[in-house]
Amino acid sequence: GDYFISENLNLYNKYKAPLLCGKLPIDCRSKFAFRLMTNEEFRPVKYGLPDSFLDNELDYITIKLNRSMNRIKATSNSAFNFILHHSNSIVLRKNLNHTRFVSSSCNGFIGQIVLLNPQLDYIDEAILAESLLHETIHSFLLKSEIITPILNIESPLPIVKSPWSGLDLHYHSLIGACFVWYGLLCFWIHAEKNNTFDSIRIQSLLNRTIRGFIDKKFLKDVDLYRKYLSPNVHYQLHKIADHANKMILAYL
Repeated sequence: GDYFISENLNLYNKYKAPLLCGKLPIDCRSKFAFRLMTNEEFRPVKYGLPDSFLDNELDYITIKLNRSMNRIKATSNSAFNFILHHSNSIVLRKNLNHTRFVSSSCNGFIGQIVLLNPQLDYIDEAILAESLLHETIHSFLLKSEIITPILNIESPLPIVKSPWSGLDLHYHSLIGACFVWYGLLCFWIHAEKNNTFDSIRIQSLLNRTIRGFIDKKFLKDVDLYRKYLSPNVHYQLHKIADHANKMILAYL
């Protein structure tokens, strides 16, 4: 639900979480917001125990998120509806020991987007937009895999390097990253054409997205370990590579 009732000095206070675009709960007070976050090896920043947000910080974050969604809608109505349809809630976390922002999602809570330190001033509408779309694509892939697995061999999986972040990933994570970064590439090219975000920020995020698609770089490890991969997914990734290459040539 989007509210809870707590007892404080024999008085009952009802709290209702704000809703992103009138639909997705922005949660920083439920048990899900305070749950122990697993510190996976690949996570560059550990979530740790959450610190409490100030009221003005929550107002600030809510305004930024809604403005970000408005810009997403102006860029691509399909992306806007995709986020609202395939995400269930936005969980906010704050950790005063870190000055970095991180977003994440996981297969244990499909549809839940976790944002660490979204109160930081440098986290603008463009970064939030990329995070919302990034994690929603992951959630969509996780739901899709319930019906159609990406891999035809489960383990052991090779470790490969992400052509976007340079980080070590399991092969399964690389395949998911290919779909995520392709979605972001399409989105930022639309944003650049429509001028819906700050132009300098668009260029920075678009250049980072393009990195792994130049010369179809991401296909190197995809093809090297294709025995692990569903044939249909392998075919789709090659189609993505061709389309991404055309978009990048047109952009450059």
